[in-house]
Amino acid sequence: MYPEAEKLLRELITCSKDGAAYCKDVRSVAFSELKECDMFADVRPYASGGAYIKLSTKAFHYFEEKEAEDKRTREKELEEKRAQRKGALRDIGLVVLGAALTFLFQLLASFLKLG
Repeated sequence: MYPEAEKLLRELITCSKDGAAYCKDVRSVAFSELKECDMFADVRPYASGGAYIKLSTKAFHYFEEKEAEDKRTREKELEEKRAQRKGALRDIGLVVLGAALTFLFQLLASFLKLG
């Protein structure tokens, strides 16, 4: 949803006590988007150009759901970063182990040549 529509929805939720509100500009893109997204349970246009609207339950839960989705996205990104770090540490550990084993084998080989 566009930021303008979210802003309008937030304003409508804030100014309505029982889910009912008056909206002046029903011809705006933000209003149209909210209507298309089923954020209104009822829209009664006035001749003056405004409209009486009744917000749907979807409208009231929109920001909670959006926040939950954002949290899931952040957690997923965090898990991916942790997995990358874990993989990088494993790779570094394998390189160090390989270098140590190479050194030990060379040291062992030099002792066998001397003996």
